[in-house]
Amino acid sequence: GAGKEPQFLPGKQGRIAHCSGADIPSGVNGNVFCGCHLQVLTAGQRHPCRGREQQGFIERFQPLLKHLYLALEAQTRYALGELSPALDNLSVYASYAYVNAEIREKGDTYGNQVPFSPKHKGTFGVDYKPGSWTFNLNGDFQSSQFADNANTVAESADGSTGRIPGYMLWGARVAYDFGPQMANLNLALGVKNIFDHAYYTRSYDDNNKGLYAGQPRTLYLQGSMKF
Repeated sequence: GAGKEPQFLPGKQGRIAHCSGADIPSGVNGNVFCGCHLQVLTAGQRHPCRGREQQGFIERFQPLLKHLYLALEAQTRYALGELSPALDNLSVYASYAYVNAEIREKGDTYGNQVPFSPKHKGTFGVDYKPGSWTFNLNGDFQSSQFADNANTVAESADGSTGRIPGYMLWGARVAYDFGPQMANLNLALGVKNIFDHAYYTRSYDDNNKGLYAGQPRTLYLQGSMKF
């Protein structure tokens, strides 16, 4: 979000994430997360971000006001050439995100995991960049998740509920940069899901229940130019 630090006003306590939003409506109490870090605010407090009308804010985030999201995110990259000249142009990188999303509405599902919210996600990879070439090997993973508030483990007959297994995918990419003499043309050839791992998620739409298959092994060609 952007803008000045908010001023606290009297009201019930709640949470809202930094994102492009408006004011927290007076009397609203709950927890909202929309992709960035959480900040404790009070109902009636002006949100520091701009760009969304208050009514739209209420309509879009009302379903989330009884959820609690606690998040941790980290990323790193290291050039291995610092260890030995033989490893010049070689680097490794990784990122990790932990999100503990819990239902906070009183009832039988209190404390359960929010549907379609895996706790663990991450990426890691290796880059090798000799001259104008770039060679990359990468992996990404995410943990299991649920499709309903009850955190049902067994799969239903229509495929709409049940635990969704986690998965790990591998990819590779090779690219060549032709430099400024050719408008910085860059061509790349890559493959996603190298081992053709079968994975799936479930439908978010109650009117179209069932499983959605993940992307199979896919070859792609990519190009870009700068003017």
